[in-house]
Amino acid sequence: MVFRIFIGIVALLCAYMAFDSARIAWVVHSLSGQDDNIVITSESENMDVIEFLDYACKRCQDVHPILTRAVEQDGQIRYIVLPLKSGATEDDGKAAKLVYAAGRQGKFAEAHNQLIENYRPIDSNYISNFALELGLDTSKLETDMADPELDKQLDKNYARLESLKGTVVPSILVNGRVLLNVTHEMPDSATLQSLFNRARQL
Repeated sequence: MVFRIFIGIVALLCAYMAFDSARIAWVVHSLSGQDDNIVITSESENMDVIEFLDYACKRCQDVHPILTRAVEQDGQIRYIVLPLKSGATEDDGKAAKLVYAAGRQGKFAEAHNQLIENYRPIDSNYISNFALELGLDTSKLETDMADPELDKQLDKNYARLESLKGTVVPSILVNGRVLLNVTHEMPDSATLQSLFNRARQL
């Protein structure tokens, strides 16, 4: 039974894309000074899990509770969310900017969870209701969303994903060693936990 599980994990790792160390090192280094206001972390983290996502992406929405469960069950992960501009042209990055702007008021994790679990196109009414639900200053939220620095942040996020030769979302980089592109079969939380444990040993 143990041998079968081990073979399954090895097969799982082989199904993921491994990348040369220089590209991964650039991404990991570029995130070393990440603002704590936009990082979801455990008290005793010993590994980074970086997720590239689009809030309007159905597969990103589907993987969210699975990944969240795996991260919580592991209990030692620094979880970094790197949202991208949505493929929906009318969005123009509003969803990602909304989450980053909420992070400036100390509510990044709450905003991330709220938006990925209840996504709909962002308009002024949505922003007002969103601010009310999370106890945010609406005026500051809208001002921060218009900050050109957030456009630069989203461009950086996409450049990081491109540097890994990845263009699909969600993509999950585990411990700077393994990149999982969730394009076909949806993993379960136990599978992700196994991946976390194996990535620590690479």
